[in-house]
Amino acid sequence: MDMKLMQLVICIVFLVFATGVQADERTRRHERLSKVSHWFYLLDFDGNSPVMGRIAKSAYDMVVVEPIFTERENAGFNVSGMVRRLKGKIGQRLVLAYIDIGEAEAWRTYWKPGWRIGNPGWIVADDPDGWDGNYPVAYWNEGWRRIWLGKGGYIEALVRAGFDGIYLDWVEAYSDENVIHAARRDKVEPRREMIRWVRDLAAKAREADPAFLVIAQNAAELADDPEYVRII
Repeated sequence: MDMKLMQLVICIVFLVFATGVQADERTRRHERLSKVSHWFYLLDFDGNSPVMGRIAKSAYDMVVVEPIFTERENAGFNVSGMVRRLKGKIGQRLVLAYIDIGEAEAWRTYWKPGWRIGNPGWIVADDPDGWDGNYPVAYWNEGWRRIWLGKGGYIEALVRAGFDGIYLDWVEAYSDENVIHAARRDKVEPRREMIRWVRDLAAKAREADPAFLVIAQNAAELADDPEYVRII
């Protein structure tokens, strides 16, 4: 067989195989979620509280919790132990980490002294609903992306801690007027950048865990985009 033809055949076989693997992974993720009939959502809690034991013994199929170790005051928290406990004795309960991907939060470990609106430049405004310490961001900026996707970043830490997935807040950031203004300044399209952002978060996590779940809390209109649907 001609060498170039052989290379072409190998490429086609690889693409078919890769497409099949991706489809199988999506099916597996959907199957995991299809078994969830009751779920629980808990933020702003003490990871050592007795409530953890009650959740562990509950009938919930899935729980969404604050990962805790990303809080500056709880950076040393044993999150892996919490996740194992929440999964239960047979480990069938799904445990997802709540993360805000469209706003910076002043109590997180990444927040540095002196940060404010405009410093760094990707912090664009105060929270439009008045939540103190929350700031919409230009989520396409490499500084913000590095916090999550960089080596030793939050996504690696969440996967390593044993979370089954991430539960995304502020996906609708692309519709915030201050974010739109920043996008015009940077000559990017904010809706398209949000889809890229969710895609890259998912891809980073799925490098280590192909079945890793990605659930968006809001921005339901993005479900009209086929690429976005494939991601989640």
